[in-house]
Amino acid sequence: MSSIDFNKIEKGAFVQESIDILHQAYMSKKLVLFVGAGVDRNSDMPLWDDAKKEFCKHMNIRPEDVDNLKVPQFYFNSRGKKEYVELSREIFHYGREMPINDLHRKVVDFNVNTIITTNYTDFLAQEMSNRGHIYATVSQDKDLPYIKNEKLIIKMHGDFQHDNFVLKEDDYLSYSYNFRLIETYIKAIIAKNIVLFIGYSFNDPDMKQLFSWVKDVLGNDFQHAYMLEGFRNYDENEFEYYKNLGVNVIYTNTFDEDNQKALIEVMDLIKVGYGENLSDVEEAARYFRPYLNINYILGKYLKAGLGKCNLLVEADVVGCRPNKRNTNELLLRLIEKVNEKNFDSNDAYGVIANILQKSGIDRIGVLKEKGYEYIDIPHTENKIIDLIMTFDYEELRSVTNRNGFFKYDDTLLYLQQAYIYYVLEEYSKAYSALCDAAEKAFKKREFYTYYIAQFNKVKIKGFIEHDANTLKEIWNKIRDEIECINLNSIIMDMPDLSSDDNQMLKDISSFQLQYSLFQDAYRISEKVKKQQNTIYSFFAGVPDYINLQWMIKDYFRYLVCNCIMIDNYREVQEVFILYVRSILASAVTPDKKDYFEEEQIGNIHAPNIGTFELFLIIKYMSEKEIKNMFEQCGIDTIPLEENCSDFIKIVLGNLRREKGLRCNRELWNCLMVVSYMDIDCGLAEDLVDCISERLNWLVCREHKGIIYRILKVGHEKKNFKNRQEGVFKIYDYAVGRFLQNLVRQAEFADGSSLHDYDDIISNVCFVFYSMYNEKYDENLSGLLKNETSLVITKMYPYCSERNQRIIKEYLIEQFKENSLNMHELYYEMVINDIIEPTEDYESLIFAKIDKIKEDSRGYSPNPYEAILNEMCNLYINNKVKYVDRFKDAVMNSDDFRLVFLGDIENFDYSKFDIEWLKQFRGGLLKEIAQNEVARVNISRKFAERMECGEIGSQLLKLYFKYFIE
Repeated sequence: MSSIDFNKIEKGAFVQESIDILHQAYMSKKLVLFVGAGVDRNSDMPLWDDAKKEFCKHMNIRPEDVDNLKVPQFYFNSRGKKEYVELSREIFHYGREMPINDLHRKVVDFNVNTIITTNYTDFLAQEMSNRGHIYATVSQDKDLPYIKNEKLIIKMHGDFQHDNFVLKEDDYLSYSYNFRLIETYIKAIIAKNIVLFIGYSFNDPDMKQLFSWVKDVLGNDFQHAYMLEGFRNYDENEFEYYKNLGVNVIYTNTFDEDNQKALIEVMDLIKVGYGENLSDVEEAARYFRPYLNINYILGKYLKAGLGKCNLLVEADVVGCRPNKRNTNELLLRLIEKVNEKNFDSNDAYGVIANILQKSGIDRIGVLKEKGYEYIDIPHTENKIIDLIMTFDYEELRSVTNRNGFFKYDDTLLYLQQAYIYYVLEEYSKAYSALCDAAEKAFKKREFYTYYIAQFNKVKIKGFIEHDANTLKEIWNKIRDEIECINLNSIIMDMPDLSSDDNQMLKDISSFQLQYSLFQDAYRISEKVKKQQNTIYSFFAGVPDYINLQWMIKDYFRYLVCNCIMIDNYREVQEVFILYVRSILASAVTPDKKDYFEEEQIGNIHAPNIGTFELFLIIKYMSEKEIKNMFEQCGIDTIPLEENCSDFIKIVLGNLRREKGLRCNRELWNCLMVVSYMDIDCGLAEDLVDCISERLNWLVCREHKGIIYRILKVGHEKKNFKNRQEGVFKIYDYAVGRFLQNLVRQAEFADGSSLHDYDDIISNVCFVFYSMYNEKYDENLSGLLKNETSLVITKMYPYCSERNQRIIKEYLIEQFKENSLNMHELYYEMVINDIIEPTEDYESLIFAKIDKIKEDSRGYSPNPYEAILNEMCNLYINNKVKYVDRFKDAVMNSDDFRLVFLGDIENFDYSKFDIEWLKQFRGGLLKEIAQNEVARVNISRKFAERMECGEIGSQLLKLYFKYFIE
């Protein structure tokens, strides 16, 4: 918009003040528009004088000889209702499709709650429908009881559709009777708001009616109404006359020679304020002022505002746009302002500087003679973010306890208190604190805080309902209160915002921000993938993995700093997970260069991941998602920043202090992550102790994979504490303490949970013996019972001679009675060299195998498959007596995997599935690879799969480890 010099305009000071008053009314949702026939004029609709002439033409009378209202009345009296209605519809083009004009669009741009019109047309309604606005049209009294919270178009003079149009003298005289409710409603609106008349002329009979209403409603102390006169030039006498009637007239023709252009320019001024013409900096400051009400501004809104003054954001730096070097002076001014402790909200530079301090921008890039110089932007430290990212729930509880002793004036502290309760999953307390925040914010007219508090109430409703600690009567009360919250109404009724200034709140309410952010993250992640796989000779600009990192960190801080309680929703978590997958895939991509060209940059990828990414993985992903992600990326050790080891120690320590199930998922996620890290001895010992502290049969069942990996990696990399000099004591070592705890719990476990212990005990025994060359010599008497027979068979190889003798004597006594139900015990005793394979027991199995197969159909686990698997393992270890009978049984199996194991040499390899290899242990894989026929055929299968690109990292590792010479 061009700059306006009010000194060159008639009554310039008065006009400037009037526009300011109307602008403030618009910003405060106190502006009501009255729309007259002049707005329809450029849509080929007649003005009042035009309509009067048409009636006069049909009666052969001169228009100047008759009063305005009497003309249609005379026609009605002489021709009757039918012809009167038909002519009226013809004059006003009822039923004809007429074009919407710029004034209609400009009126709708205001997006006010109520538009009152004396026109019979539907142009405004059509334009609102085109824009998807929710509105209701009131054309008759009986429409009013059905209106809700929609925007209103009140057609106070009715319309042709309802055959209640007000035009002739009788209609005006009987108006108060025919439109009783509408008249009362409009007078109530006039009493509470500032009225602006657009499209009226002083000759309109409507004006007399409306002006009299203003006088009647407000008396001598009424708020003046305003009228935009776009057809006549300024007239001093006329101006004073209407001013005395309570109407301040703004003659828009003084703004431009083009009447419509001038009218639109004044309407724009009313909407945006005349001060916006000062500069681009003022324009940016106006955009940013509503965001002064929040703790942190999202990058999306920051970029939009800074773009208005030609500043550019790249990752965490703000600088000049290309070819806009004149903005360098603006940057220098901002550097001065960001270092000032206080700022004036009327100072545009101060507003922008304050916004920068509330953003994810860390530096200002200023152009100097020798290039760019980067100046740090000071930010207020947010300790809550640090506590959340390190999972320090104990300290967060301390914060709420300390805050609970005080009644503070800062409403944001109430909101922060509520957010901490939300993080602690104390949802009823969070709701109570939100009620306090909303009440305080409403009283102090801090409507952004009020809205966020109300929004959060709605969003945590489901968590409160499913919280076992919430009493039923409390839940019922909370549910009833939440159901009364209408977020859309709150946005529309906020008096300190125009409809253009609440986009952030609209985005929050609709979840549109999350959807658009996911799309942006996906789009950038595709660019990250391209850059990590492309070899560049030259690369300019910021790598996209950095842009992606900044965008997601920015979004996380936006949620936490503004206390927006939606990160438990899957829509939000999917944004974080998409980011983690992308940045991790980038970090594990190796450097690529074309070695024939020395002057190459190579591919562009993230060098590693940091504490923020580790936090997102632990907080928002499931154990299964983490495992799959690491496997898909082919990760054995995560590439990490240097400070990550210290960070993970703090996180693990904090999560270990938490009791109960609340942090269980986060703790096991943390353990999963650590199992893919290079760690020191102290952390390795802490991991095993942490598992031991949480140990029970359910942990053994649900987290077996993590436990195995921690033991395997710790053993292979020798991370566990080395054997110390002196007398060996099992409790001096984390693995020893873990083993003792397992044995102790197994002693008291029942049959259904014992299977969850035996394999883990076997693995721990193996690691313990391998690390310390010590066999288990502790008391085993608690395990010498029927239920724990399998446990002690698996411990047997790692026990002292004394314990082996005790175990053997006990098990041989148990196995005197041959029974098919003891097939698992038989297998473990033979495979662990407690007894030799026996012909009697094998005969029993092979004689009954067909019946077992038939009886096992439909069962899970399947006894038939279990027995054959056991016999296969015994066969591979040369521990089967009746080899031919075993092979016959296997060949009769429906499981080709077992058929393969039963006769590796003669197997039909067209039926071989390389996925089987993931189920085989290392010893078995070695046996298979040593068979020439198996090795050649399996290698061929791998080659076929690799050509199709359908092979995972785990299989590739197995292939290169066992099948490549």
